[in-house]
Amino acid sequence: MQPDPQDTDEQLAGLDDLPVEEHLPIYEAVHRDLTAALAQSAADPAGEPAGEPAGESAAEGAGDANR
Repeated sequence: MQPDPQDTDEQLAGLDDLPVEEHLPIYEAVHRDLTAALAQSAADPAGEPAGEPAGESAAEGAGDANR
C-alpha cells in the first residue's frame, strides 16, 4: 500500500511545531515512505498514469504531435 500524500503533508507540516533537532526522524520517515511508494509504482505496470499508453513517455508522445 502506498503512503497517502495527505499523511506526508501532515508529517511535514508538523515540523513547524518541533525543535530542529527533531526534524531528522520525520524527514527519514517521509523519505522511506516515498521511496517505497516509488518502488511499488515502478513495479506495478497497472499504475501507469491515465492517458499515456504503456511504455510511452510524455516526451515520446510529444514527437507524434509534431508529425
